[in-house]
Amino acid sequence: MRGSLGHWLTVAAMAAAAWCASCSSSSQKSFPPSTSPDAAEEAGPSATTACADFAQAVCDQLSTCTPFALKEAFGDVPTCAQRSVISCPWTLAANGTKMTPSDLEKCVQAIKSQSCGQALDNPQPPECSVPGALAGGAACGSDWQCATGFCEIVAGKLCGACAARASSGQRAPDGGAACVVDDDCDAKLICAAGTCVSPGAAGATCSGTQPCLRTLTCIGGKCATPLAVGASCSAATDCNGSTGLYCDTASTKKCLQAGTAASGQPCGVVSGTLVACSSGALCANIDMQGRGTCHEPAGDGAPCGTLAGIGCTLPAVCIEDTGYKCDLPDPRSCH
Repeated sequence: MRGSLGHWLTVAAMAAAAWCASCSSSSQKSFPPSTSPDAAEEAGPSATTACADFAQAVCDQLSTCTPFALKEAFGDVPTCAQRSVISCPWTLAANGTKMTPSDLEKCVQAIKSQSCGQALDNPQPPECSVPGALAGGAACGSDWQCATGFCEIVAGKLCGACAARASSGQRAPDGGAACVVDDDCDAKLICAAGTCVSPGAAGATCSGTQPCLRTLTCIGGKCATPLAVGASCSAATDCNGSTGLYCDTASTKKCLQAGTAASGQPCGVVSGTLVACSSGALCANIDMQGRGTCHEPAGDGAPCGTLAGIGCTLPAVCIEDTGYKCDLPDPRSCH
């Protein structure tokens, strides 16, 4: 658990954008009595309750705002909530974390009050952004551990270092990308081509380097409402990817509904329709016609690898350092 609403919504937004452009209790670790968030918060909500409420609020938001991405990643809301809660108690118990269960319940209420427009554009509500105690450069696994409110973690890793988020127009010291996902940017900025920018409102000029608000899309160089199913389209980004629509540029020039398939079923281009895998499965063994098979994700701790077509179910990540296994993020282990 990255420790921010933005992390989960970024995952969903990226999955939805891909279409536009084309706790288990047995898994949880127990706390030593001296480090249990529940013991530290006896007068308020327990960590278990607050984490469950947080996971449910985030997954409900994903279901409302990016339903197709949620289906791809988790299959359904109950599975999303079950998976999303796993690392939360560990994050509350991690070194430097100042977020308490009571604080987390305030974050839950902030999430519930947001519209999709507010939620998807990297809002970082203050109720969900309680700074931690760790200084810049300190090892971390969650934003909540850092005094800067941001733990910079590179892809394929579980631990990173406390850092400042990138500001508008900023580039990395070496001139490279300052961001990879929206959560790398200051609040209300989104990442485009490695730079944090302010998204355009309806009617604003847009391009590959100047994106629109996440509830809009760039049609003919202007930010506009994504097209509905059956509408005429000309570019991959014209249709409402949050609900799984794509532009059939090769044939009908219409916005069509993508399908979903379970593990073991065909995916990719199936009978002329795009089909995505659901519940964290990966589409692998794709042939020359673009048709593949959905491969079931590996279990927590099991071998994985994109080349083998075996992914992990969030929040588990396929980690090279552990021999390509699906590892659950645990900020307590970051030193």
